[in-house]
Amino acid sequence: MKTWLIQTARALSLFLGAVVLLAGCESKGPAEKAGENLDKSVQEAKDAVHPPSVAEKAGHAIENAGEKAAHAIDKAGEKAGHAIEKAEEKLKEGVQEAKDAIHPPGTAEKAGRAIDNAVKP
Repeated sequence: MKTWLIQTARALSLFLGAVVLLAGCESKGPAEKAGENLDKSVQEAKDAVHPPSVAEKAGHAIENAGEKAAHAIDKAGEKAGHAIEKAEEKLKEGVQEAKDAIHPPGTAEKAGRAIDNAVKP
């Protein structure tokens, strides 16, 4: 029983670690967003003075599509990260419950856990 639990915990930890690595992108900060807006405004001003060719328009459309795809991937990564955190917490709770079933905690340990749970953020 104990070996199965340890193996399951290890496999889940490896899986969660891989997902975290793949979803490790952070959200854009306000300075980065402001810079992108400035770049967009400059490009629009250039286009007003010298209208872009069909090829340039296609290039802009491809660039915009890529940026939108990157944004969608970032959001999906954030959601995956939150789901991983919740899954990790549930796994820890399950492991603790299994340990408690094998070796029931004493009164002092129960009191310590109650304090830990009370001060959790």
